[in-house]
Amino acid sequence: MIDIGAGRSHWMLGGGFAIAGHAAVLAGVLLVNTGPVEPPVEDPVVLVELPPQAAPAPAPAVLQPVQQQADYIPPQTLPPRVEAPRVNAPLPR
Repeated sequence: MIDIGAGRSHWMLGGGFAIAGHAAVLAGVLLVNTGPVEPPVEDPVVLVELPPQAAPAPAPAVLQPVQQQADYIPPQTLPPRVEAPRVNAPLPR
């Protein structure tokens, strides 16, 4: 008979090597990609003060009267008529 335990131990050993290899690759990638982060360079801000005459004149407030509207009543729609030939039910066998 075939010794099943020996085959299982080979698979377990191979799986352990695969997990260890993947963990090593992941650790290497994380260590290579991590480094000091450079702070972002901020753009300078320029403030300009304008004299009061430079501002546009405010628009005159024109009040329009509010008109009363009737309540909206949606139009009644009927389903379209479909023209189909009259068909008799099939007879039972």
